[in-house]
Amino acid sequence: MQSQPKQNFFFQHFWVMALAALMVGCSQTLNVFWDGISLQTLPATYYYENHFSSVVLPSNIDTGHPPFYAYYLAKCWHFWGRNLASFHWAIFPFLIFLYANYAALLRYFLPDKKTSLLTFGGLFALFLLQPTLLAQSSLATTDVVIIAGFVGALRAIVYRHKIGLFLSLLLLCSVSLRGIFLVGAIFVCHYLFEYLCGNMQQQSRFLLSPQKLLPYFLVALLLGIWWIYHYQINGFWLENHHSPWAVNYGFANGKRFLWNIAVVFWRLLDVGMLAIWVTLAYYFGRDIGKKKAFESREKTFLFGCLSVVFLTLSLPVVLKEIPIMHRYFLPIQVLATLWLSVYLSSENLLQRYLIIFLLLLHLIMGHRWIHRPPIANGWDASLAFLPYQSLERQLHSDIDSLAIPPSKIYTTFPLLHSRKYTHLLQDTSNFKMFKPTFLSQTPYFLHSNLSNDMSPEIQQIIRSKGKVIRIWQRFGVYIILYKLN
Repeated sequence: MQSQPKQNFFFQHFWVMALAALMVGCSQTLNVFWDGISLQTLPATYYYENHFSSVVLPSNIDTGHPPFYAYYLAKCWHFWGRNLASFHWAIFPFLIFLYANYAALLRYFLPDKKTSLLTFGGLFALFLLQPTLLAQSSLATTDVVIIAGFVGALRAIVYRHKIGLFLSLLLLCSVSLRGIFLVGAIFVCHYLFEYLCGNMQQQSRFLLSPQKLLPYFLVALLLGIWWIYHYQINGFWLENHHSPWAVNYGFANGKRFLWNIAVVFWRLLDVGMLAIWVTLAYYFGRDIGKKKAFESREKTFLFGCLSVVFLTLSLPVVLKEIPIMHRYFLPIQVLATLWLSVYLSSENLLQRYLIIFLLLLHLIMGHRWIHRPPIANGWDASLAFLPYQSLERQLHSDIDSLAIPPSKIYTTFPLLHSRKYTHLLQDTSNFKMFKPTFLSQTPYFLHSNLSNDMSPEIQQIIRSKGKVIRIWQRFGVYIILYKLN
């Protein structure tokens, strides 16, 4: 395993900057969607409106995640205005960091260091066009920061960059509890890398080496200081049991545990990723049959990383009652794609290009995987949410023309929040949260297949008793306004 020669960063990665700029430029008018409200615009608005008086959020909006990206976002608003453009461009440096580090990993792990530009571009496109990564990038979410930190940490390990490792670990710890869990996984991966590159004596020295452990120690120290400070103010460490999300903090029973395991595997295969995993399984199975699966240190390292990260990200969610999102497993998907790229680069040219083309086609088709009820869709896991952006504007215009006050319209997530947090405007009017127990007192109900919170029984009651006032529909996304009482 060789280290990367030093090159001028700007010229080497100019194409990465252009690609990141293209991503942001194409998505800078998109409204804030899904969990981007609770994790970004809601806390960032608090910082912005309260002039950064406190880093610790009020307990009613404190999710338990480190809020430093929201703080950074509010600072961007302070300089460039509170609008959608500044919201999206705030993610720009993290996209550069992500793309540049993945490109470096790809160069490192490919067996042929003189891989053609066409092959490299095709393999990089397999990473870039993953539906969940593309959706999260277009929505400028904190998961971009997490995956950027994760990829940056892996790159720092294989190229032995201590400062890069520290900065990447810091990114992971700054936005999410999931990122903090990943720091532990990165440490195990680092240990595995040193073991594969050396002998038992070097392996032992890794655990005793101050230089190698220093980035982890510094991040743990900063994280500990933050947690103690946070606890002194809000009175909890990780889980805010007084928040609206507290209902999901319980442990899963046996039946729910088995169901969660099935959901994890479904999330990994959904939105077009099935083709990536099936192809990877074929190559890995073929190597096992030839007893060559672990002959290559690169493939062994990627297999070990994938196993460690899978356990790290899966165990916390299968043991709890929290909703399981596609984006939770982005690091696993990225590792699987990188590992598959190593296999594909060894194929003959015609077969390699054909497989890459078919995989890219399947990933693009994944954006159209919209499941019918009762199967829940991950609307922030692909670009299938895009039609909602135009429908939502038409919806508000039509409701204004119908002269129906928003306070009389009840709905569910993700249609609840005001345009103050979705469009970053001054409009604070919003629809009311629907509760099945108040069905008889609900004048109007706004239903959409974007919502995963409605039981089939309640939907059937609303369809049978309600009068359809208006339907908005486009490319698989629909919103229906019912008059109930």
